[in-house]
Amino acid sequence: MNISHSIQFFAGGNKAVDRMMEIRKSKTELVNLANSKDARFVVSINGAKKFLFVNRNPLSSSSEKSVDSTQQLMFFSNEKLFNQNLHIPNPYALTSKNGFSSVSFSESTEKKLVEEYKSAVQLPYSTSIILLGKIDPALLNLQEDHLPKHVYVWCIDLGDLDQFGKNILSEYFFIKDVDQDLDAQGTEKLIASQLGGVFLPLRAGSFGLDSPSAHLLAVAAALADWNYRSRFCPSCGHKLWSTQAGYKKVCAHGFEGPGSDQKPSLVFNEGSQLLCSSQLAINNYNFPRTDPVIIVGIIHPKGDRLLLARGTRFPGAMYSCIAGFVDAAESLEDAVKRESMEELGLVINRVEYVTSQPWPFPNNLMIGCFAYTDSDAITIDKSEIADAKWLSFDDIYPLVLRKESDPNFKLSKISNPGDHSTFPVPENIGFDIPPSTAIAYYLIQTWCKRQRQRLSSNL
Repeated sequence: MNISHSIQFFAGGNKAVDRMMEIRKSKTELVNLANSKDARFVVSINGAKKFLFVNRNPLSSSSEKSVDSTQQLMFFSNEKLFNQNLHIPNPYALTSKNGFSSVSFSESTEKKLVEEYKSAVQLPYSTSIILLGKIDPALLNLQEDHLPKHVYVWCIDLGDLDQFGKNILSEYFFIKDVDQDLDAQGTEKLIASQLGGVFLPLRAGSFGLDSPSAHLLAVAAALADWNYRSRFCPSCGHKLWSTQAGYKKVCAHGFEGPGSDQKPSLVFNEGSQLLCSSQLAINNYNFPRTDPVIIVGIIHPKGDRLLLARGTRFPGAMYSCIAGFVDAAESLEDAVKRESMEELGLVINRVEYVTSQPWPFPNNLMIGCFAYTDSDAITIDKSEIADAKWLSFDDIYPLVLRKESDPNFKLSKISNPGDHSTFPVPENIGFDIPPSTAIAYYLIQTWCKRQRQRLSSNL
């Protein structure tokens, strides 16, 4: 199978953002990019729980028919974002109003250590700033008259809004006329009104985006969530600093300096007895994490039916492929076999990789497979599965057709002219399948496509 690029929603495919890893250790390069006329910024809050969108009604459901339901992220230039009445924190500004500074080193400090720390910054109040990368602006619907050849997209996450009393709003964000403390909801509305948009939950907003914007949002959400949750060193408990423009965290325990959390300024002292062990050895806890999840379409021994299940937490009558996290020291094949046995009591004899999908809720990688079994006897784990059944092409294909008739359908279609009259959706079908934005739908659609080919070859 050709796996040169993924076509799934949230995946970049051949239009993926260039993450520019080669320049991330250079503070000078980052400052230049952040202050470039080609820089664009998206804004999130509460560790990417919400992003700022153009003020439209959010999607009411995944089956919304109106194309007017599509969403649009708000992108800000330097001028539009940092010259507002609202001051957004920016440690890469040419002239920082908040006194951000980097770590300082002596000339004798090991070069590798200097490389690790020289782009390090720390923002107060759990905020973060992340370089997402370089992308063709024509992909992003920027609503600008003159587009540059490419734009450098950043995400600024403002952290927990319930920590911002009136003093912080006026002194840190420079918002005037705040005469009383606001709760988190009030602060959210105030910031959104200052920026001229609306904050939408990640799920509600993301599924209404076009594919390139959804991919960019997935990158932003995964990194902003990780930066937000990874604030303290697992080795010593000290506060971590962000480096490589949000792609790595480093511990500054044992560094000396007069700075505070609000205005950090530290000097590395090689003779310090307080240095953290993470500074002296390779570790895996200071990098963004991705959690692998297998999602499996189990095929009947005769090949003519697909097993779909309804999880105990699924909405309504939704049936889908089974899924589960890959355990520690477990291969993908073993994870597929284990989940199939645990949830359905089925022994799997062959596993076929199909596709993968980044899933930013918050940081999963969905790995789609087909699994083949010699038995059709199902034993359900009722703590996980409410129901499961073997379904034929005639059972499933009408629902695939219904998804493909949606104006917001996200994938290539497999239906032919006249299929809707040949395979009408029964009035009391009793179940539904996932939307086209989910990898489970792609597995179901792919199985139906193979069944059509199989049936045609038997004619």
